[in-house]
Amino acid sequence: MVVMLSGAAFLLLLASNFYTFHRLADEEPIAELSFTRLGPQAYEAVLRHGDFCQSQNFLLYGDQWRLDAEFLKWRSWANLLGFDSMCRIARLGSRYLDIRHENSG
Repeated sequence: MVVMLSGAAFLLLLASNFYTFHRLADEEPIAELSFTRLGPQAYEAVLRHGDFCQSQNFLLYGDQWRLDAEFLKWRSWANLLGFDSMCRIARLGSRYLDIRHENSG
């Protein structure tokens, strides 16, 4: 009887581990960015996130851009109970490669 209970507990833990991994590996895009060049080192960025229906426009200057997001990730036991990870877009920024352009731009 003890062997059967131990085996059932082991199988339950193994199944919950696979289920947790499946839920954690279920990834989706969080944002969509598109860029239009307006001039030298000047871009208009269109950002869509959330339900991807509404967009926001940003003017970016420089050679590189960066999208920052904040993530809420639950522990595996909470994930098993159905709590999904969430994220929020925090900031979209840009910068120049050359510090002289950064200081004068």
